Amino acid sequence: MCAPGPPCGHDRLDAWSSSPPTPPAVRRSRACSPRVAVGLDFDGTLAPIVDDPARAWIHPDAPELVVALAEKVRSLAIVTGRPVGQLLELSGLEAIGRDVARHGQVLEVHGQYGNEHWTSAHGMVHSPTPRPPSPISSPHSPAG
Repeated sequence: MCAPGPPCGHDRLDAWSSSPPTPPAVRRSRACSPRVAVGLDFDGTLAPIVDDPARAWIHPDAPELVVALAEKVRSLAIVTGRPVGQLLELSGLEAIGRDVARHGQVLEVHGQYGNEHWTSAHGMVHSPTPRPPSPISSPHSPAG
């Protein structure tokens, strides 16, 4: 069973690498990795927070580290409040997804708080079909 542990205390992307020293929490997570699903936010995690969101860029170390992480876990997803198409344009995640696929894994991207998704397996952005507007009932409407 995977033992919970304190956060490893790293605030840099290189905390994912296997460079010594390896904190105990990271060692525990590696031992459990075949059962682990990881979700990473784009803004503030894979990319720095910037004043103009349209000018965000993925950290230069992130592509290699995302691929390495995908090899070690059961499932890897990038989550964002942005539209998925916008994120794919800004981030290079399509190319990263192809690299992840070469290792037998699938990269998922969930955008607009889960309303849109993309996977490296299918390569298409899926959005929910909009529902038709529902009629508004009023206490003054005749009962039918």
